[in-house]
Amino acid sequence: MYHSNDALSLKEVPRKLVIVGGGVIGMEFAYIYASFGAEVSVVEFMDQCLINCDDDICEENKKSAARKGINLYTTAKVEEICEAENNECIVHFMQDGKDKYITANKVLLFVGRTPYIDGLGLESIGIELNNNKRGIKVNSKMQTNVPNIYAVGDVNNIILLTHAASRQGVVAANNIMGEPCDMDYTAVPSAIFTQPEIAMVGIGEKAAKLQGIEVEVGKFSFSANGKALSYGESDGFIKIIRDKNTQRLIGASIVGLHATDLISELTLAIKNNLTARAITETIHAHTTTAEVIHEAALSLEDGAIHFA
Repeated sequence: MYHSNDALSLKEVPRKLVIVGGGVIGMEFAYIYASFGAEVSVVEFMDQCLINCDDDICEENKKSAARKGINLYTTAKVEEICEAENNECIVHFMQDGKDKYITANKVLLFVGRTPYIDGLGLESIGIELNNNKRGIKVNSKMQTNVPNIYAVGDVNNIILLTHAASRQGVVAANNIMGEPCDMDYTAVPSAIFTQPEIAMVGIGEKAAKLQGIEVEVGKFSFSANGKALSYGESDGFIKIIRDKNTQRLIGASIVGLHATDLISELTLAIKNNLTARAITETIHAHTTTAEVIHEAALSLEDGAIHFA
């Protein structure tokens, strides 16, 4: 059984691969190895893979995984992993109350990562941990309870993303140099390198509903985008979410070609409390995938111009 670091060090592509855990890392590796020719199966405990995404994104990922030949087993609990006589593995899991088995040459385990804080001597200098004791407690200036010690990145267990850690580092450095600065998590983009890519920022539909925010959603398909069609990559969509009461953009999700690049424009819009009209009145170059952003914003206003 292997983990994410090991998955990058395999000397050959396994003929049959089972991935335990259908989160972001698990799904990314599923697409990687499927593109290399492996027969990939993903076993996920929850009722859908990429559980933190909105349902329509999960459904789009399910369709794209099927097209790539990736088998998804959801609501499935792994009970045992055994080694067979032919040096293959047998993965035993329960699904819908039934025992099921998959054979594989390799099994990759992706069930989340945690900050590595053991052995840092935090107790000896009085550093406090957060409520769940899985990270170093910091304030908005990235400062610990010991005034001259700051903690950025995975060790504070706030958000395990490289670009968030980079920003935390800048915030900490500014405060250390006497320039007051606070970390803002309102608009931190997420990038998922599946095929097609997925990117999100701000509040999704699912989260907005839980928070009691009344929203309006503008949506547009990549199948009506000329650049995507020229690449032969017409799968996916974009949706932009705004607060119905304030008209400000609060979230966005993209599934499709160049999604992880496109999300930056929407991150800027949400960070600066812009409206959909600020986007519709901005000229977007043709022919580019960025036009899907313009069209989704138009669908929130008077309606998209081009649609399939």
